[in-house]
Amino acid sequence: LAVSDERRVSTQVHGDYRLEFLIPEEYVGAFIGKKGANLNQMRGPAGNGVSINVRDDPITLGSNKVTLCTLFGPAEEMGNTIERAAKWLGDISIRVQMDREAGQA
Repeated sequence: LAVSDERRVSTQVHGDYRLEFLIPEEYVGAFIGKKGANLNQMRGPAGNGVSINVRDDPITLGSNKVTLCTLFGPAEEMGNTIERAAKWLGDISIRVQMDREAGQA
């Protein structure tokens, strides 16, 4: 029985996905959403094993400050989480472009 449990845990660890990406610091709030609403939507149903970690301290890259975000969880759940995160990141990308264009006007 103990060996069976160890194999299950080992398989689960190897079946996990991890995705890390950077978000411009000034858009982290939009990514998280009010009271974490966007993160909760991205994560999906409670108890699905997906975790989302948004680092507290930004990283400086040249003249830009960015925040590291990590998505981690079982492969079968992460597909949906990655799709949801990609949607929010796409929206943020559009906002960044619009803000840059407005600043050049």
